[in-house]
Amino acid sequence: MTLAEFLRETRETGMIVFRDRDPPLLGSEEEANAIQELLKIDERRRLEMPGEAPRLRVDVGLWAALMSYRICQFLVFRSIAAEEIALD
Repeated sequence: MTLAEFLRETRETGMIVFRDRDPPLLGSEEEANAIQELLKIDERRRLEMPGEAPRLRVDVGLWAALMSYRICQFLVFRSIAAEEIALD
């Protein structure tokens, strides 16, 4: 599952199915796709917020999305070693 797919499934269904335990690759095309999904999430959430939210910082959003992806993987794949879980 790519990071963009993770974000899309989270946005559309709230249900994620992991088929492998490898972290997502973030090449330039995949990063661009993930950014587009972040922008869609941001646009939708702004409609639900009172007042004006701070502008989206894409670099922070990508980091948070990747951390969320990995945390979900660690919950699903219980056999991942502690050394691999240590996120820098």
